[in-house]
Amino acid sequence: FFNDTATPEIYTEQIVGSVRCVQETGLKLCTGDFVIIMDADFSHHPKYIPQFIKKQKETDADIVTGTRYAGSGGVYGWNLFRKLTSRGANFLASTVLGQKCTDLTGSFRLYKKNVICLLYTS
Repeated sequence: FFNDTATPEIYTEQIVGSVRCVQETGLKLCTGDFVIIMDADFSHHPKYIPQFIKKQKETDADIVTGTRYAGSGGVYGWNLFRKLTSRGANFLASTVLGQKCTDLTGSFRLYKKNVICLLYTS
């Protein structure tokens, strides 16, 4: 969680429940203007968080998303089955939804806090 004047704070807490339950609990703890959500299995490297912050400041985007499948992105430590499953799920999701995003199944995003709160309440 971060805001324009503060250093990012990382909260670690064991929460039992669904992913949505965990994320909603995190939103309640968030005191900043922005929220970064990422998978806990390090399929997305946290070293890219400063690039997310920079991109948001440059564009005033509501959401900045990372991808494992473009540019210098990638997956590390995944076996062939997991890679094929991820690619297949992304192909299916982009086809069904008509989206041109390269990584619809990934969870590495920066949101304006008010935007993600609206998404959770709608």
